[in-house]
Amino acid sequence: MAFGIFPYPLINALGTVTGLLTGEHLPQASALGWLWLTPVSPEVSSYSPPLLLLGAVAVGWLCYYALYRRGGPEPRRAEPWDCGFGGLNARMQYTAAAFSMPIRRIFQPVFDVEERVDTHSDGPGRWHVTGLAYHLQVADRAWNALYEPFGQGVTRLARWVGRIQTGSVRTYLAYSFFTLLVLLWLIS
Repeated sequence: MAFGIFPYPLINALGTVTGLLTGEHLPQASALGWLWLTPVSPEVSSYSPPLLLLGAVAVGWLCYYALYRRGGPEPRRAEPWDCGFGGLNARMQYTAAAFSMPIRRIFQPVFDVEERVDTHSDGPGRWHVTGLAYHLQVADRAWNALYEPFGQGVTRLARWVGRIQTGSVRTYLAYSFFTLLVLLWLIS
């Protein structure tokens, strides 16, 4: 934050570094004085970071004062609109399945989607519905076709390579010795 408000020491330090590396110097960042930052030229653009910070703090304080300190009426608190049903609960909210439905439809060739609605009925003729259960299972076809075989291959390779790890120092020294012999043979 200090470099954002007072960038002049950093810009001047970078100017000496670029001067040493390239032989060119950065333009003077504070052509109008230490309070003004001049990125291009004083005629085109210049601004004062400390004055911008002071203005932002002043606007924030005024907003806070206007909203909370003025002593006005308390904001009215009420239940959210419930479409006339009343007594909303968590079962009436949108679920993640409802939000992800467009994505599931777009990527249907990629996903293996299994949706099922179970209806629980009661009464004569089972016409009175007492409950509904929605089941959604989404599987990635690419996982089974691409990643799972690759993962199994890596696991088999790791087990095969793991056989050379015996835990014996003598075996590891023998590996090193024979590797050294092969490398010396290749070099010569």
